[in-house]
Amino acid sequence: MINTLTEVYAAIVGRLREKFNNKVDLIEVYSPLSPTPEVVAMLLALENMAIEQSAGDGRVCALCDFSISALLPVTGYSLEQVSVAASNYAAALLQFIYNNKWGLGKDIGLPESISAQPALFEPGHTGYESWRITWGQSVYLGQYDKGVNFLPDIVKYNASPERGKKHKDNYVRI
Repeated sequence: MINTLTEVYAAIVGRLREKFNNKVDLIEVYSPLSPTPEVVAMLLALENMAIEQSAGDGRVCALCDFSISALLPVTGYSLEQVSVAASNYAAALLQFIYNNKWGLGKDIGLPESISAQPALFEPGHTGYESWRITWGQSVYLGQYDKGVNFLPDIVKYNASPERGKKHKDNYVRI
């Protein structure tokens, strides 16, 4: 059960750290108030959120649009090398995001519309190559309502043409 988006942020950042901690120096939630990192970094952001639909069980389904800014300092690379290295970095993220539910099980849908593109990341100016990886994911927020019942208590049937209210006494309980 997910009550707040804090749990989703923690799950995503946690899984990213498990997978990339030996290759990426900084993995955190993006804050425009933070200085631009001067190391290989992944900065997670929630860019948009909308109510998609009710889950039908008391939870609210929020369609969340996430992004990761994948930053690679250019120090030590030729221009060609940094471009290839940055695109490989983005491709590794695409593969990791694909089918990832971040350990949240049935409280989150599979990622959709996953894409990556070179990006201009301005806050601290130059000195790195940046790619932006984006995806949408349904997040089911709130408590399950145990009072919601999806199945009928009684099911009856009758053969055509003797159906409808006029023939209600002829129906057989299954």
